[in-house]
Amino acid sequence: MKTSVLGLALLGLSGCMNAQPEADWNSAPAERPAYDQSSEATQLAEAACRAALASKTGQTLDDTRVDYVLRSEAGLGVWMSARGAQTQWLCQSDSAGNVSGLGEAPVP
Repeated sequence: MKTSVLGLALLGLSGCMNAQPEADWNSAPAERPAYDQSSEATQLAEAACRAALASKTGQTLDDTRVDYVLRSEAGLGVWMSARGAQTQWLCQSDSAGNVSGLGEAPVP
């Protein structure tokens, strides 16, 4: 009897283990893509892009997160998510944090 109750309890808990805890939402996705180029040098652009996204969506800064960053000669592309949104956002910025564009991006 004790074994079957314990088994049912563990089975019930196992369904909760795949969900990402709400407290960890601000963290980057569990597995960043191999091509992510986020670094200390991109932090200004990432912060500026998060602020632009928060302003555009009417959410707080804590309701946004950076998913990954790509560098190019033209500047930085910062892909982000907003809490509760079903889409990703793409922000173009230079390394000094001057945002030149923000829009919805297709989810890969």
